[in-house]
Amino acid sequence: AAIAPSEIGPNIAHPGPLCQILTRGAPTRVASKTIKGRITSTSELEFVWMTRNEQTYPVTMTGDSLSVPATLEEGDNLFTLWAVDMNGDTGRSAQMNFPMIVDHAPDARIVVNIGDASIFLVGSSSTDPQNDPLTYHWTQDEDNPEQVTLGGADNATASFVIPETHGEYYFNLDVTDTEQNTTRARTFIRVNESGESAFQNDEVAEWVDNAIMYEIFPRAFSAQGNLQGITAGLPRIAELGASVIWLMPIFEGPSDHGYEITDYYSIEQDYGNADDLHELVESAHDLGIRVILDMVINHTGIGHPFMQDAQRFGRNSFYWDWYDRDGAGNYTYYFDWSSLPNINLDNPETARYYIDMCKWWIEEFDIDGYRCDVAWGPMQRTPEFWVNWRAALKEIKPEVLLLAETGANDFAIFEDRFDLALDWNLHHEGAASFADMFPSIPSFTNLTDLITNYGFPWPEYKNPLRFMENHDESRYISYKTPAQTKLVSELMFTIPGVPMIYAGQEIGETSQRGVIGWGTDANSLYPHYYRLMNARKILPAMRTGDFTLIPNSQTGACYSFARTGEGMDPVVFLGNFSSVSQVVSVTIDPTLFGLHPDSTYVVSEILGGTHYESLGSGLTSIFTSLSSYSGRVWVISDSVITTDAPEHTPEIPKTTELLSPYPNPFNPLVTIPFELARAGRVQLRVFDVLGRTAAILQDGLMTAGTHNLAWDGSGFSSGVYFATLEADGVRQTRKILLLK
Repeated sequence: AAIAPSEIGPNIAHPGPLCQILTRGAPTRVASKTIKGRITSTSELEFVWMTRNEQTYPVTMTGDSLSVPATLEEGDNLFTLWAVDMNGDTGRSAQMNFPMIVDHAPDARIVVNIGDASIFLVGSSSTDPQNDPLTYHWTQDEDNPEQVTLGGADNATASFVIPETHGEYYFNLDVTDTEQNTTRARTFIRVNESGESAFQNDEVAEWVDNAIMYEIFPRAFSAQGNLQGITAGLPRIAELGASVIWLMPIFEGPSDHGYEITDYYSIEQDYGNADDLHELVESAHDLGIRVILDMVINHTGIGHPFMQDAQRFGRNSFYWDWYDRDGAGNYTYYFDWSSLPNINLDNPETARYYIDMCKWWIEEFDIDGYRCDVAWGPMQRTPEFWVNWRAALKEIKPEVLLLAETGANDFAIFEDRFDLALDWNLHHEGAASFADMFPSIPSFTNLTDLITNYGFPWPEYKNPLRFMENHDESRYISYKTPAQTKLVSELMFTIPGVPMIYAGQEIGETSQRGVIGWGTDANSLYPHYYRLMNARKILPAMRTGDFTLIPNSQTGACYSFARTGEGMDPVVFLGNFSSVSQVVSVTIDPTLFGLHPDSTYVVSEILGGTHYESLGSGLTSIFTSLSSYSGRVWVISDSVITTDAPEHTPEIPKTTELLSPYPNPFNPLVTIPFELARAGRVQLRVFDVLGRTAAILQDGLMTAGTHNLAWDGSGFSSGVYFATLEADGVRQTRKILLLK
């Protein structure tokens, strides 16, 4: 029989056995555990046992090793390993805790039944893990198209008369058990000319289909390089016409880009705190802008505590199996990303952790969705993870946008998984792609293939994300001309799919991840993007209309198509992709465009702001002249359509100031930003610790505004350097650290 610890007295004549519990404790949801240990002793063992809280487990040794199956209970499970040798000496291990997490909250479920005159919201399929009786409470969103009268709002089933106003109607169900544990589910019902329909898991909210995305690298967006800097810039983003911002990773991690996460529940310290994120999201929502976060579920950073624990304790680590491993037990990774170990989402506890974490950011901060980095990785290793992940997120917020970093031509990523995926083909697949067109005229047949996915339409409710540049791709204007940049942007905003621009694209920023110089717009791109983005906001055909090629008179140089749909004002795109001017007419099909011969129409050109009137009977073509690499976008309506951009004068800083260099420490490039309150002579120099001049970055006249200059420290030794600005009667110095 085992000897209770209280019966064992000290024996200082002999050293006791050395007892170790090798299996590392960690919070878990799995009740069955196998606890492994080791006992080393100079004397033969007489008794060995293990305790868990007040329970004793017998132990069978195999050599100096042991393996004990145990069942955990909710809360702390404190294990201790004991041994007594033949001399009566006792050994005792340190305690190892396995906290057991048990969900007590109900599982809230909504079923929608649509009748002839009323819609019924049914919550009776909700369950409780303890089979406790449940109470129900239904609410509707304040910003629904109209408020309905909910009958039975505190019953399992609520109902309302089908409303007359078209739109999406959102409803929440709070289910509470007798211990006051509450869970919320959410759904929406569409009401339109086609009738009524309830949200299904593989569908999207209307805003997702109509999204205009704006990607932000928080470090580069403002001189502050934080969340507050983004919040301050939201009015400008709203004015531009974007409806959703995508924030590159904001989570704690050592890399400047953010894709090497070491804490999924913390905000990067230099970005701000939870209050800053709450303010950003609330301010964005007030301006009609949604917010999605860049989430990394393919890998963690190697410095993540889970991986560090696995590296330290090997197979005894609770987190060993949280990472994908090869046959030899080595963690896997893609390409040369050795600091980014792949996550094992086949492990149910691991998968649950990442699903709960993503739900937390939505519930805590009202986040509107995710862009998932390397989404193709889990798709290869554990394709069902994304299915379960989507279902869990759509259950609590069905309108979330889910964007995958993988090719949009792989339709498997859309099957109960994501709403959008990146159109890499249109960006850089062949000579007709955005990246490779010009100076040669692209093959328009190939261009059409790229736009239409070679004739294989994307599934309903699924879209490609169209982009000219992003944080991984060069700024378009850095390798194309301003005219070519404008022409491709006109094409991108007029074709089907969800368009995206990368912050700074609208003013011609050339640095990929450097601090954006908001004080300049040398090529007047801002009013150009303003007109395009706001036209797309107000013209449904530009967002969801059918795509149809239409003839033009210069088929060797010009590309033309229409976007049309029932009840939509038709939109026509015409682009000159050649290096010489063209006089060209584009053919109008009255049947396709829904034109009536006796009606008067206004043909508005949204980029130039011109318009003219015509009877439908005379509107068989549109005639124009196009300079090299230029385009036109017309809309045919019963009134003038204009998206005139406001006068956009870059904001002049109030003071002259040398801002914080970035990154710092650096190797080998550092960006040194500064603001000039007025034009004048500027000296920006770099000195070493001995006061010797290492570089002269600027010595001459500069305009007022925000500027960024870079220093390449490749030829210099590691150490401390000083950047010094002299301008406008100001002399300021910032310390920078070169680490090689």
